[in-house]
Order: sequence, then structure tokens, then C-alpha cells
Amino acid sequence: MAACPIIFYSVCNKSALSEFIIKGLVLTEATFSAIMVSFGILILQISSIIGNPSDGINHIIISFKKRTSGDGEEVEVIQRIIRSGCTRSTTNILEQSSVRFYFVF
Repeated sequence: MAACPIIFYSVCNKSALSEFIIKGLVLTEATFSAIMVSFGILILQISSIIGNPSDGINHIIISFKKRTSGDGEEVEVIQRIIRSGCTRSTTNILEQSSVRFYFVF
């Protein structure tokens, strides 16, 4: 998304290839720096609540694993419930899960 203006104006102004590559490298470095600063701020925020920066880093790693590959603690419980759902009824699955449903009338 950030590369769109660089590509557009490079084509529009008929810039040299070397200028385009330099602008692309600057864009890559700026984007990487912004991501690292945002991770640093997130680690500081989490560590201010939990206690130390290593816990903040661990929290980010666990959250990343849960959201991408499904290797989280809670995901294992959900997968076990889904596997048991192949042989059980819906009410048995709901009774086994820690989620409680309340109906308000």
C-alpha cells in the first residue's frame, strides 16, 4: 500500500531504475522501523501490566501462534471439543465446554 505512490510517481515522472530502487529500499527500511517501534511500544505496554519485558515478548509470540497456526493453549481445548463432536450431540459438547449460554427472556 505504501509503495503505490512511489510506483505511480516513478512511472509518471519516468524516473531512472536506480532512483526507483533507492526509494523502494528507503520505503522498506521505514516500514520495518515502524513495525519494530510498534512492537516495542506494545511490549512496554504489556510489560507495564504483567511485570517484565520478557513476558510481553512471550505474550506477543503466543498470540501470534494462536492466530496463525493454532498452537495456543485455548486452541487445544477447542480442538478437543471439536473432535469429540464427531461422536457426541450438541448438548454434550456444550456441557463439556467452559462456555455457558444464558438465555434472557
